[in-house]
Amino acid sequence: MAQASRPIQQVPFRYTVPLQTGVLLSEECPITGKAVEVTMHWPDGCNALVGIALYYDGKRICPIGKGEASLMTDYLWLNDATPTWPLNMPVEKGKVFWLEILNQDTVEAHTVSAIISITEEIRYEVAPLEPVKG
Repeated sequence: MAQASRPIQQVPFRYTVPLQTGVLLSEECPITGKAVEVTMHWPDGCNALVGIALYYDGKRICPIGKGEASLMTDYLWLNDATPTWPLNMPVEKGKVFWLEILNQDTVEAHTVSAIISITEEIRYEVAPLEPVKG
């Protein structure tokens, strides 16, 4: 059985988090395929006071954690940045992505976003070639 990929679909998240608040957003995966990357955006003014973590099917996938859990290692804390991280992981339609956002700022609410890009796998049968006689 061979596989091919179709154009990318996206799972977008965007939320304004009030000061000193956390939120957990969820979106179902729209297709079965492969999550190829995630792009997250922290606007100027976040000043590393807004943390973001991405989960899929109950497991944290970004940032990839090692060692003991802590606020500094379980979330990404940036300012005026829009980085993209490769994921390259299989996903299934209907399973859930969660985006956890923590706003530690005591003065401002912040609007952050994330977009997960997914390619759909197409499976098809390839008939074996018959030898050519002649």
